[in-house]
Amino acid sequence: MLRWQTGAVIPGHLRPNLSSAERSYFSKYDRLLSQYMSRAQLDLTSDLTPPKSMLVEVVVLKSVGEVMTESGSIRLRQGERHLLKRSDAEQMIRQGVLEHVWEGGQQDVS
Repeated sequence: MLRWQTGAVIPGHLRPNLSSAERSYFSKYDRLLSQYMSRAQLDLTSDLTPPKSMLVEVVVLKSVGEVMTESGSIRLRQGERHLLKRSDAEQMIRQGVLEHVWEGGQQDVS
């Protein structure tokens, strides 16, 4: 969780509070995460918490017709629900075309 909260570098004020093993773990974790994101061509750190899934359930707020995604084309009509790759949905969520759906209700994740 620290990697998501602080980025790739441990802030100076936190460094003295971590043991050498914890600093080493952080560095190795950051290196592995960076390598994975590079290979997958995906920024997992764009959210404040680590994603639990590569897929997100969304509801379409505005009909936009057919759009091209990394996974292929998809037709988006208002009121429909879809399960999309996070990377395909993020921009449309920010634009207000889609809304991320959580269990127990809807929550915008822009």
